[in-house]
Amino acid sequence: MSVYYEDGTKTILYAEDDDLERGLMAKALARLGYRLIPAVDGQDAITQFLTNREEIHLVVLDVIMPKKNGLETLDEIRKLQPDIKAIFCSACPEAVLQAHGDQEKGVVIFTKPVNMNLLAGKIRELLG
Repeated sequence: MSVYYEDGTKTILYAEDDDLERGLMAKALARLGYRLIPAVDGQDAITQFLTNREEIHLVVLDVIMPKKNGLETLDEIRKLQPDIKAIFCSACPEAVLQAHGDQEKGVVIFTKPVNMNLLAGKIRELLG
């Protein structure tokens, strides 16, 4: 699969409580041409979404985070914008997420460690 580079017009809200993982993902997405708004936990993601709502095209969330987990965070964000596209990246087994019903809501799930080529392809697909 060839790698596609964006022109910097699409913005992704990325919530991850692990500093190293957040930094690595930020660099990877920037290299692919996306603008990134980082958040350190679920509550910060909601705050960032409220502040930057008009700019955000996609949310990428860790599932297990302090203050609000990824599932709770997405529920809050979808109260504000029901059609927001979302990706979960987590070491949490898919069965837990499927039990919550989020796959039916159009949420994509990636298991950590995330394959960046697959993630880049899915982001491109979601953002059209």
